Amino acid sequence: MQFLFAIKEGSGLIEATFLMINNLLLTSCFIVVTSLVVFVITYFVLGKENKLKGDIYELQDISKMKILWLNVLFFILLFFILLFTYSVIFNILAMSYKQSYHIAFVIVAFVLSVFMFFIVFFAYFYKKVDMGEQAITNLAKMLEAREIKEESKKVLTLKARRALEVIKEMSIAANMPMPQVFLMLKESGVNALCTGENFGKKDEKIAIFITKGALDTFNKEELQAVIGHEFSHAFHKDVALNLKMLSLVFALGCVSLVGEVVMKVIKMGNRGSGSSDGNKSMGYVVMIAWVFYAVGALGVLFSRILQAAVSRQKEYLADISSVQYTRNPQALINALKKLIELQKKTTIKNPQAKGCAHMFFLKPFNGIFATHPSLENRIKNLQKHFGVLE
Repeated sequence: MQFLFAIKEGSGLIEATFLMINNLLLTSCFIVVTSLVVFVITYFVLGKENKLKGDIYELQDISKMKILWLNVLFFILLFFILLFTYSVIFNILAMSYKQSYHIAFVIVAFVLSVFMFFIVFFAYFYKKVDMGEQAITNLAKMLEAREIKEESKKVLTLKARRALEVIKEMSIAANMPMPQVFLMLKESGVNALCTGENFGKKDEKIAIFITKGALDTFNKEELQAVIGHEFSHAFHKDVALNLKMLSLVFALGCVSLVGEVVMKVIKMGNRGSGSSDGNKSMGYVVMIAWVFYAVGALGVLFSRILQAAVSRQKEYLADISSVQYTRNPQALINALKKLIELQKKTTIKNPQAKGCAHMFFLKPFNGIFATHPSLENRIKNLQKHFGVLE
């Protein structure tokens, strides 16, 4: 596409500007039309419902399909980012020169787009490895949680012993090994989360964290339903998926950071410089750095929106799977209703927990990018699919 609009030798600035706008419009139209097609597909995929009420396995298959499609959108987003980067850089170069350097423009734009891809690629794997090692221990320190074990049951409170027994029962129901169990004794908010490390390896570990507020609020059946929800996250490898999504958001943030650093370095280096040619060359670099900064920032914005959408679908799937383990949809509905009726807060006080908001059973923070559906919607979803009366 870019070759058709390469600037001819001797063309003026007006013609170059016109061609640049034309190129950007064509690229933008392509992205908009493709985005509309993707939006329509997404609308039908997310709107798909099961035909048989109460069919747990069909519900799970539909939820998995929705999650898979939302993950495909991450790759579509990355493709659009690279395409837009290539187009903008090409047109910046095309507008800057009056002679025909279109081959050079294509090469430079392509190289810089590939450079951006490698930033994303290496930052993604760096973050994934960094977060995957000692994840349970690090999270326990961050949340100030204390591990409880079977051998220490004698010194535990009645509620802590009940939590251990429930988790052991649910591990059998889910056909999974007993996870590590941590209590967040400083947290009065009602919540729980599942995490893990070394996914797909022989030494894979899973851990469940429960707040003091959850132990104080739920009876045994309700706690079983909540723990079943967390086991679903472990069974469906949601923790590993969370890690991948967090790593991608971090990687796109690194693209923005590279652009910001380049602009700061140029600003510092240009102090006192009087060379007009040097300033002109640096001007092109600054424009390209701005592209990196803007594209990275937009990438982070849209990837967080997708991350939240994936997380909401996973919560619905985990609710359904919890019913599969407990065979008691009313217990989970009662647990969710109890929070509404008692106006119990699900907020986690620890500010460092924001990075793992998507892992919790209930929404731990309020904000525009909600990682959890509302309690009312989760209750309606369970009542709708399992025929439970209000």
